[in-house]
Amino acid sequence: MERFAFHTFLGKGKAFSVGYTQNLFHKFSQVFALQIDSSCPACSIKPIYYTTVTIDVPYFGEIIQTAVFCKKCGYKHSDIIITAVNEPIRYEYPITSEKDMFVRVVRSSSGTISIPEIGATVEPGPISECFVSNIEGVLERIKNVTEDKDTENREKKKEIVERIEKIRNGKEKATLIIDDPLGNSAIIGKKAKKRKLTDDEIKKLKTGMIVFDMGVRKK
Repeated sequence: MERFAFHTFLGKGKAFSVGYTQNLFHKFSQVFALQIDSSCPACSIKPIYYTTVTIDVPYFGEIIQTAVFCKKCGYKHSDIIITAVNEPIRYEYPITSEKDMFVRVVRSSSGTISIPEIGATVEPGPISECFVSNIEGVLERIKNVTEDKDTENREKKKEIVERIEKIRNGKEKATLIIDDPLGNSAIIGKKAKKRKLTDDEIKKLKTGMIVFDMGVRKK
């Protein structure tokens, strides 16, 4: 499949195992593992390992989860590829009830997640990890980072955590947005709206870690 062409820089290698794994969609997917004769970008030790897992996402289609890892130092980088040809995309999902917590979210390493109501943005970066989760899982990730964030503004920090819990329990409305210039992220739900990103929007997408606007807007 041509979409794997960008991985060829890793060097020549040999397949050492093929197996099956049960993913979170309860579908059995084939796992392909490759030992690569290249140095780890973190510790410079050879070899490194490359794996791919094909996942069939209900009502969406096939995605491929890839990972590069080093057994010596533990370095790992993963990503998600949507097998269909996609354009730069924005997904928006209105969170209005507890039922929305089960809506599936696919976030690749090029996807930027934001929830404007609480001023939270999850930006891609050099060590950005992909994930397949749901809206509750996204909220939990943001909550954990907020609680771990070292800031003097403890009141705002507490307010963000409380509002995340209200959103999770359906007591406060919010909007989940994913912008992905490579089109490899998605929100899979009936209320999800998607559109093509404009050139100006693509240029404004940043790289980095999770950032917060501590001037939280209240309802």
